[in-house]
Amino acid sequence: MTLRKKLTVSTIAATVAMSAFAGIPLSSKGLAEKLGVSGIAYAAASESNYSAFVEEANSIYAELSVDDVATVNAFRAEVWSVLDASDGDIVIPLVSKITGEESPGELTPQIADLLEALLTLDITDEWQSDYESIRSQYSGLLNEIYPGLTVDDLADVLLDMEVRLAGIVADMEIEDLFDLSAVKDELKAAADVSIASNSNVAALADQADITSQDLVDVYTGLLNGSSDMYAKAYPALIALYNAYLRAQTDDSGSGGDGDGGGTVVVTTPADDVDLPEDATAAGEKLDEAKDKIAAAVGAEKEALIKEAVKTAQEAIDKLTKVMPTVVSSEGEAVANLDEDAVIGAINGIKSVIAKLGDATGGATVDAPKLTLDLGELDVDNLSVEVSDAIVAAAKGANLDSLTVKSGDLSVELPLDDAVNGKMEFAVKQAAPSAFPGLGSISAFSNVVNFNLSVGGRPVTDFDNLVPVSIPVSSTSGGTGDNTGDHLTLFKVDDNGNKLENVGGVFVSGTGLGTGSGSGLGGGVFIGHRDSFSSYVVVENNVTFEDTADVEAWAGYSIGVVAAKGAIDGKAEGVFAPNDNVTRAEFAKMLLRGLDLDNKNAVEHFADVDASDWYAAYVGQAAELGIINGRTATEFDPNATITRAEMATMIARALKASAGAEEVADVDAALAGFTDAAAINATLEAGVAFAASNDLVNGYEDGSFGPNDSATRAEAAVMIYRAIKFN
Repeated sequence: MTLRKKLTVSTIAATVAMSAFAGIPLSSKGLAEKLGVSGIAYAAASESNYSAFVEEANSIYAELSVDDVATVNAFRAEVWSVLDASDGDIVIPLVSKITGEESPGELTPQIADLLEALLTLDITDEWQSDYESIRSQYSGLLNEIYPGLTVDDLADVLLDMEVRLAGIVADMEIEDLFDLSAVKDELKAAADVSIASNSNVAALADQADITSQDLVDVYTGLLNGSSDMYAKAYPALIALYNAYLRAQTDDSGSGGDGDGGGTVVVTTPADDVDLPEDATAAGEKLDEAKDKIAAAVGAEKEALIKEAVKTAQEAIDKLTKVMPTVVSSEGEAVANLDEDAVIGAINGIKSVIAKLGDATGGATVDAPKLTLDLGELDVDNLSVEVSDAIVAAAKGANLDSLTVKSGDLSVELPLDDAVNGKMEFAVKQAAPSAFPGLGSISAFSNVVNFNLSVGGRPVTDFDNLVPVSIPVSSTSGGTGDNTGDHLTLFKVDDNGNKLENVGGVFVSGTGLGTGSGSGLGGGVFIGHRDSFSSYVVVENNVTFEDTADVEAWAGYSIGVVAAKGAIDGKAEGVFAPNDNVTRAEFAKMLLRGLDLDNKNAVEHFADVDASDWYAAYVGQAAELGIINGRTATEFDPNATITRAEMATMIARALKASAGAEEVADVDAALAGFTDAAAINATLEAGVAFAASNDLVNGYEDGSFGPNDSATRAEAAVMIYRAIKFN
């Protein structure tokens, strides 16, 4: 994309400076986020995420009109002139606290040099490679200041502060900006929460006695450094933020040389909400544990850290469960959230995580998941609205997802890149009889429709799979064996005339809720969806006429795997059990069988075209680490898969989907096979796992046959066992 006018990184740094964080170095993540590019997941080692950041940054620059560019550049120039004229008086006090040097020593000028490099780096077609050179040059600097501290730690805090600053400025008139006492109070409150949002930064702040006032001093120093700063800061920040919003919203208006779209007022989390008692109590315990952990060594220290993690986890488990107020009437239920209470719980989670990291030197817990438990509802339709303030707070606390739950019906909504505003979620249920197109299909659930909108825009497709749980009251009454093995999830169009088998698994008597799952023969059907629509659980008995010779050892497995659409017949009633399986075919079989397929996945192999039927399966399997290419660039989709390759793919899939662990002693697990030496070294761990967990057996003569081509019957048995893996 061609930029409308060349800009420099100082544009971004100016925004950072106004965020009261001037002088703190940024990563590539931080650069984007200071522009407002918060709609991308960043991973330091991920080239694909870095590319997404570059694309998104360019899209935001393109949304700046000519007047906006002039406004931002005028502000940028003013910020730099103030910093340059101050001879470091504005920035150095904070930088010196970070480095711990009472007078400028070796580290302080390096931090200053890094800031200057960022401020003067031109954004050209090659700017990102220039930036990566700078990042590489300063990669070890922060770790010298505080062990474990990274550039991305500081970027996380910068993002948190940016969100809060945007809300403060968006709600102000320019004349209000001159009231420094009011601005100081708001910034100080925001900075307090931002510092606590990252355990490493919080620990550094505690060690170096960095307070929110230090950050506010930078902000006020900039404003007091120039009489023009007030007038230039306000329109520039608004212009940058609205450019970001227009880039994120297709129908919000056009950028370019015109007037641009409508301004969107940003709602930021309420930081002055009192923390819940569970968070306060856990924080006090972790504060008490801090000195004990610091003084302990060896096994005693490990035990104290383990206890601290337990304290934090127990508090977080309580804080993540929210009970909305539900109003039911005439078959409909509306869940109402107490915004202050929910944000208080989220801020409590952040506080506990920060306290844990501070007390233990970096220990943490798994990414928390917020659950809205609506209770057991006897209604056809339910809805819940999650305000943009709650969404902002949840993402600021790095919550992984938001689950909406009613009895055994639940949906785990991701809080990922696409979620950048108010969430409106609704579920509608209807009896299968309301869909004439379902005909004589044996349905074991209501037809359930899921509907989500974010920021007023419908969301139907997901980059990451969304877990859904649909109640099944009983598995009796069908034509099968009542185990639930032959149940699958069908996607249904509006009239029920078009059905698509999307797989999934029945879990018996789970007790996930208080409803039908606890009944005799009941449970839940769990599916992982890449899109939202209407779904129904059905019994899908598939029979073949050519499986007699493998019936004894593979017949049942073939029926179950076929029921879930993971294996298709080669013709009506023809399974061809002894035919070999290609690598592309097995990728589909495995992902469909384990309900891991995602039609939105993208492949990157030179010998797999985006139009190939197996492209999305190969792309998803590669993304999950289930498959590797035969070379760095070629997958070899039409080559027959070997038994060792198949075992390894299953092992990796179960690690990705079920948290399965590696075999501790690979050599011992393979010792029983007479041809263990013939197993490729890169496949040994996978074969050992599959063999140890009875996912694949050796031959009667004691060999494994790692390089033998696998048959369709063998593939069905392995996938069935993987489905049943506990």
